[in-house]
Amino acid sequence: MKFRYPLIVVLMLLPSIVGAAPTGDPAAVDNDAVATELRALAGSIDRLTQVLESKSVSDEQDTLLQKLNLAVAYLNFRSRRIEMLEQDVQSAKNALAQIESTLNVWLKQQQEMEVDDQPLVDEAARQRNEEFEMRINLLKERVTRIDNEIIVLENKIYELQDQIDSVEQFVQKNLDL
Repeated sequence: MKFRYPLIVVLMLLPSIVGAAPTGDPAAVDNDAVATELRALAGSIDRLTQVLESKSVSDEQDTLLQKLNLAVAYLNFRSRRIEMLEQDVQSAKNALAQIESTLNVWLKQQQEMEVDDQPLVDEAARQRNEEFEMRINLLKERVTRIDNEIIVLENKIYELQDQIDSVEQFVQKNLDL
């Protein structure tokens, strides 16, 4: 199919070459001149075919290089996104550690209050204990939310890593690494 167009050009030009021959006596027709023109035409068609083939290969290579450039840009973008998510995970883990530390201190204080205020007859002591209990429950809920946030972020990181792996495979396959 690639060579179809040069052959069509030859077939279209052939009648004009033959028609350009001198008319009259068939013996006067210069067969050598026609043969020379046909050889020149065939050579031109061969060169044209080679140029078209090399352009086709060049276009394919350019397309592949564009795809590879896009893939590398995608890898850079995703890598930066993963780094940002990892920083978010680390800051969430740090916040979680601080909250858990605070929670442990408050739980110890609550135990001490329960030992000190055994009967809880005093209304102020009972109210203080309820308020403390509420703060502890809020901290526990916050710990749960942060744990869930960390899980979501880590899942996003794994998904992005999978995407990066598939793009890296494409790049390596096409760069023959």
